[in-house]
Amino acid sequence: MEHRGRIWNAAQQFGPPSSGDPLGWQAFTRQHTQQALIKGSWAAPVDWSDTPDGSDWFFLTGYGRSGSSVLSALISEHPHVWCGCEDHTIHALIGLLTTEWVRTLGSDTISLDWNRREPWTGAEIRAVLDGYRQAMCHQQRTHLVAIGDKSPLYHMRQNSIRQVFPGCKFVFTVRHPLDQLSSMLGLAPGQTTVRWDGDLAGGRRCYAFMEQAIRDLLKAQATSDTIVVQFEDLFGLQNIRAVYDRCITHIGASLADCGTGTADPAALASYDREPTAVGRWIRDEQVQSLLGLWREQGIATPEKLQALMSEPREYVAAVGEAWRHE
Repeated sequence: MEHRGRIWNAAQQFGPPSSGDPLGWQAFTRQHTQQALIKGSWAAPVDWSDTPDGSDWFFLTGYGRSGSSVLSALISEHPHVWCGCEDHTIHALIGLLTTEWVRTLGSDTISLDWNRREPWTGAEIRAVLDGYRQAMCHQQRTHLVAIGDKSPLYHMRQNSIRQVFPGCKFVFTVRHPLDQLSSMLGLAPGQTTVRWDGDLAGGRRCYAFMEQAIRDLLKAQATSDTIVVQFEDLFGLQNIRAVYDRCITHIGASLADCGTGTADPAALASYDREPTAVGRWIRDEQVQSLLGLWREQGIATPEKLQALMSEPREYVAAVGEAWRHE
């Protein structure tokens, strides 16, 4: 309760919220950044035996440029659901609380120096995180039946997240691999680690990035607490409505709570746009050159190349078949 109160009080002081930073967390941390010594991040022993049920929490994850930001906003159209958008509050708090040893230099904001002899319990960790939930309920002026967060980091920490939130749900966004690669390569330097300067080593790195995304897709498909949402289904009002209904049902919220059985039709319509980003790899000279490099250097088999160049509605099944038998 002491931890929960501290988080609640801090949340009220974070300053004016924004849509992507509802509690002012990012602005607060930028103003109060300090150096810290950390040992054993996410590695501290925790007694999970008293961890409360976490089935009313969900986590939206996926690789960059796969539509997760749009989907987090879409899910939040439900009047009793909130999905954060990469403010990293939940991830940061769990990482801090499950770190073996932390020491910071003194500051006016926070000073930590711990090396706990007794492990945290699951209930203690959740008490801190429930303070975030209370703050969001206060911010939204509503009761939240489901609360979540969106970050590409969660798919790398799924087992840890399941320990903190038993029974939670995951939503994994995917996009045609070559379209995703094209979008990543189009970002400005510093916004992505996926770069290619025409060299063989860089070409191999691009292929490795794409292969890892495909393997994570296959893993998500095989997990009962996870649904997969395709980027290509976020275009067209009928598709958007179907994605919304599917996600709300999966995370355990009620469509009937919206009054009309779904979100405001006008709100959903605002997400519809022309699918110009679908199939962009066909017009991307860099991606075409990479395909040639992978073929000439034997980096990808003919079967995998054929699967990668499949149609937008067919790629999930195609890459699944090509990669599943590795």
